[in-house]
Amino acid sequence: MEKIRYKLFILLTLFLLPEVAQPFQGYNYMLKTYLSPPIDTTTTKEIASFIGITVPMRRTPFIPEHSIRIIKSGNHFSIEARIFGENLSKIKNEYEISVLDGKDTKFYPIEIFTSIMPISDSLKDRMLSIFYKVISYGHVKPSRIVNADGSITLSIYEGPTYEFVINDSVHSQSTIGFSLDPTDSTDLRNKVIKTNLQIVNDLKNNIFDESKYDIYK
Repeated sequence: MEKIRYKLFILLTLFLLPEVAQPFQGYNYMLKTYLSPPIDTTTTKEIASFIGITVPMRRTPFIPEHSIRIIKSGNHFSIEARIFGENLSKIKNEYEISVLDGKDTKFYPIEIFTSIMPISDSLKDRMLSIFYKVISYGHVKPSRIVNADGSITLSIYEGPTYEFVINDSVHSQSTIGFSLDPTDSTDLRNKVIKTNLQIVNDLKNNIFDESKYDIYK
């Protein structure tokens, strides 16, 4: 099976102009539509998926929103990767500011890159095993901070968010979505998230190699 790659151009104005009155509606719609599009369930089954969303903050880089999906067609497995050309949330914020400031609001083209590559059964099994481990951690809980006066403050990290989904053989679904501090390099979840982004970029740049991703060995 040959690798399939393509770019899709989106006109930002068509989706985000209504958001001046209804914030985030168009943004979430675009994420769902372009990072997790529907598949032909008569020929293909989604085995697992991952979505990474980075909102613009001082503590985090502007990483474009991206996704991975493991699919099965017949007896063969493939990995699909999708990534926006730029961080969509950042572009959205800049666009809304320009609208509110009364500036010229021409169409803003957005690129999304999609790559599909066949993978071995062994890589599929290793990825599913790691996804199960990540999901077993559960949702990230707010940390408890004891203040000088004895009061307690719950601190929730508001940064990148991630979703892992596994569809098992009986069609049930395990899902976890969480917000995680990316500075903790020892956390398994951070290692997986970093590797998933590397896989997405490697597929985009045509340098994907199953043997190079240590977390999935």
